[in-house]
Amino acid sequence: EVESSHKVVLEDSIHRSEAKTVTTVVEYFWAQTLDYVFEVFSGTGHGSDCERLELHRGTLTGEIITSTEVMPHPECAHGRKCSCELTWLMKHIDAATSGPSFRIVRKTAACATPRRNRDTDAAMVFFADFVRFAAEVEDIFNEEGLIVDRGERGSIFSPA
Repeated sequence: EVESSHKVVLEDSIHRSEAKTVTTVVEYFWAQTLDYVFEVFSGTGHGSDCERLELHRGTLTGEIITSTEVMPHPECAHGRKCSCELTWLMKHIDAATSGPSFRIVRKTAACATPRRNRDTDAAMVFFADFVRFAAEVEDIFNEEGLIVDRGERGSIFSPA
């Protein structure tokens, strides 16, 4: 119950009375769970010959408070999928160190400058697509009303 900040005072020569309005506020609490999977796969990801590798699986939980009895989201929904082409990245991983191995070959005729060449252009296309993918993943979590702690060590969302 919430009391109004306004009050009505009625006075006559004998009696004095005060009245306040009290509003009953009803809030509905909704538990929310989002299960997610990050996986990589070869080819288009369809068919029996497709190899899949699960990188991370997790669950986020949260609570949504509404003033109506209507659920804010469907009880069960199949999440949307988003993807990012990883071919460029996989071609530039050093098997011995599991680290990146990108180099600009300045001696090729197609290399005008370190920025103006095919290798750098391909890298820029990959990273632009990866930024789009990361923003799309973040949008999915935001649409669900769930907050991701990006600083949690060991989390898939941890920046380092």
